[in-house]
Amino acid sequence: MGLLRVDASEISKCERSILDAGEAGKRKVPKSVRRVLERIRGYEALRDQMNSAMSKGRPDEAVRLLRSHPRWKRYVSPMTLLVVVVSISSACFGTVLILDAVRMTETAEASMRWPRVRGTIVKSSVERHETTRRPRKNSVGPRRRVRYTANVEFRYVIDGVEHTGANVTFAGASKTTNDGTKAVVEYTKGEAAQEVVARYPVGSDVQVSYDPDRPELSVLEPGGGSGEGSMMWGVALLALAVAFPISVLRSLAA
Repeated sequence: MGLLRVDASEISKCERSILDAGEAGKRKVPKSVRRVLERIRGYEALRDQMNSAMSKGRPDEAVRLLRSHPRWKRYVSPMTLLVVVVSISSACFGTVLILDAVRMTETAEASMRWPRVRGTIVKSSVERHETTRRPRKNSVGPRRRVRYTANVEFRYVIDGVEHTGANVTFAGASKTTNDGTKAVVEYTKGEAAQEVVARYPVGSDVQVSYDPDRPELSVLEPGGGSGEGSMMWGVALLALAVAFPISVLRSLAA
């Protein structure tokens, strides 16, 4: 007999079956309940105790024995496990995205007050990113998602130390790198990314706004960050973490 076999909804159904059998004047545990009990090691003792209570016309006592049996607490159904995993994962990812959005917004607002220094563009190109997803029902072939980024890099010197930056703007950033020094802005059309690249040709001089506390964090166009994309996804995942277990538990109880 393995684990992952019995969940709370089955226990509730067993309780209802026992009480219904008692009202019908039956003196034994219903077969549907016995089939569930068979999944538990050493279930015979529990079955005998419950049958004894039923024979005395005490279905409520049989239910109490069922509820109090410690073996119930050691079993979790695959559906219950799925609910737990999905809920925790959604809550964690949602929280990370929301915190990332808040960090981007705060950084963008602070960048309006950063000092500026002269820099030079050393790289300027458009990069195409394509991801493949499973095809939708009744569709032919996989779905492809194409996004473009303006890959602009610039160098600047602070207190004799050379730094390389890659932020044109914080506006519309969908995510940031782990160290928080680069905001990734994605475009659905290559022309939009090309316009950014055209403004910053290689070799051109630029004004770089940099964080005086973290000189490696810099941007060419300060301000403008909202982190709306990350915030929306984060809120959606947190909502899923709450709604998914509720909907599953309702369907199981139905």
